[in-house]
Amino acid sequence: MRFSKDFWQKMLALDNQVGKLYVWDSAVEDPHKAKCTTLTHDECGAAIRQNTCSRDSSILIAVCDDASIWRWDRLRYDTLSSSKLERVFYV
Repeated sequence: MRFSKDFWQKMLALDNQVGKLYVWDSAVEDPHKAKCTTLTHDECGAAIRQNTCSRDSSILIAVCDDASIWRWDRLRYDTLSSSKLERVFYV
Protein backbone atom coordinates (compact mmCIF):
# COMPACT_ATOMS: atom_id res chain seq x y z
CA MET A 1 0.00 0.00 0.00
CA ARG A 2 1.09 3.57 -0.54
CA PHE A 3 0.79 7.04 0.80
CA SER A 4 0.92 10.43 -0.84
CA LYS A 5 1.24 14.05 0.21
CA ASP A 6 -0.07 17.15 -1.51
CA PHE A 7 2.31 19.68 -3.09
CA TRP A 8 2.40 21.88 0.01
CA GLN A 9 2.80 18.79 2.27
CA LYS A 10 -0.19 19.69 4.41
CA MET A 11 -2.25 16.58 3.66
CA LEU A 12 -1.23 12.92 3.92
CA ALA A 13 -3.33 10.15 2.30
CA LEU A 14 -2.77 6.46 3.09
CA ASP A 15 -4.61 3.59 1.35
CA ASN A 16 -5.20 -0.01 2.42
CA GLN A 17 -6.31 -3.46 1.22
CA VAL A 18 -10.04 -3.09 1.92
CA GLY A 19 -10.81 0.02 -0.13
CA LYS A 20 -10.40 2.72 2.49
CA LEU A 21 -8.35 5.91 2.35
CA TYR A 22 -7.15 7.60 5.51
CA VAL A 23 -6.43 11.31 5.16
CA TRP A 24 -4.63 13.45 7.75
CA ASP A 25 -4.46 17.22 7.81
CA SER A 26 -0.88 17.85 8.88
CA ALA A 27 -1.14 21.65 8.78
CA VAL A 28 -1.41 21.90 12.55
CA GLU A 29 1.19 23.06 15.06
CA ASP A 30 0.89 20.02 17.34
CA PRO A 31 1.13 16.67 15.45
CA HIS A 32 -1.11 15.06 18.10
CA LYS A 33 -3.95 17.35 16.98
CA ALA A 34 -3.88 16.21 13.35
CA LYS A 35 -7.36 15.09 12.29
CA CYS A 36 -7.84 11.82 10.42
CA THR A 37 -10.69 11.37 7.95
CA THR A 38 -11.62 7.95 6.53
CA LEU A 39 -12.89 7.93 2.93
CA THR A 40 -14.94 4.89 1.93
CA HIS A 41 -17.68 3.84 -0.46
CA ASP A 42 -19.85 0.71 -0.43
CA GLU A 43 -18.79 -0.26 -3.95
CA CYS A 44 -15.07 0.20 -3.26
CA GLY A 45 -13.89 -2.98 -1.57
CA ALA A 46 -10.78 -3.89 -3.54
CA ALA A 47 -7.25 -3.05 -2.45
CA ILE A 48 -6.22 0.49 -3.30
CA ARG A 49 -2.80 0.35 -4.95
CA GLN A 50 -2.11 4.01 -5.66
CA ASN A 51 -3.42 7.38 -4.58
CA THR A 52 -2.53 10.95 -5.44
CA CYS A 53 -3.95 14.39 -4.96
CA SER A 54 -4.08 17.55 -7.00
CA ARG A 55 -1.64 20.38 -6.43
CA ASP A 56 -4.14 22.37 -4.36
CA SER A 57 -5.43 19.26 -2.50
CA SER A 58 -8.95 19.73 -3.83
CA ILE A 59 -9.09 16.32 -5.60
CA LEU A 60 -7.94 12.93 -4.36
CA ILE A 61 -7.69 10.00 -6.82
CA ALA A 62 -7.37 6.32 -5.88
CA VAL A 63 -6.78 3.31 -8.16
CA CYS A 64 -7.97 -0.16 -7.05
CA ASP A 65 -7.07 -3.75 -7.92
CA ASP A 66 -10.40 -4.20 -9.70
CA ALA A 67 -9.33 -1.47 -12.20
CA SER A 68 -11.72 1.11 -10.76
CA ILE A 69 -10.64 4.70 -10.29
CA TRP A 70 -12.21 6.72 -7.49
CA ARG A 71 -12.29 10.47 -7.07
CA TRP A 72 -13.02 12.48 -3.96
CA ASP A 73 -13.57 16.25 -4.17
CA ARG A 74 -12.89 18.54 -1.23
CA LEU A 75 -16.04 20.40 -0.21
CA ARG A 76 -14.34 22.89 2.12
CA TYR A 77 -10.75 23.60 3.01
CA ASP A 78 -10.88 21.59 6.22
CA THR A 79 -12.81 18.48 5.11
CA LEU A 80 -12.92 15.82 2.45
CA SER A 81 -16.23 14.12 1.86
CA SER A 82 -17.27 10.91 0.19
CA SER A 83 -20.69 12.44 -0.48
CA LYS A 84 -19.11 14.00 -3.57
CA LEU A 85 -17.60 10.67 -4.58
CA GLU A 86 -17.74 10.06 -8.31
CA ARG A 87 -16.68 7.09 -10.35
CA VAL A 88 -14.50 8.66 -13.03
CA PHE A 89 -14.42 5.60 -15.25
CA TYR A 90 -14.43 1.85 -14.92
CA VAL A 91 -12.32 -0.42 -17.09
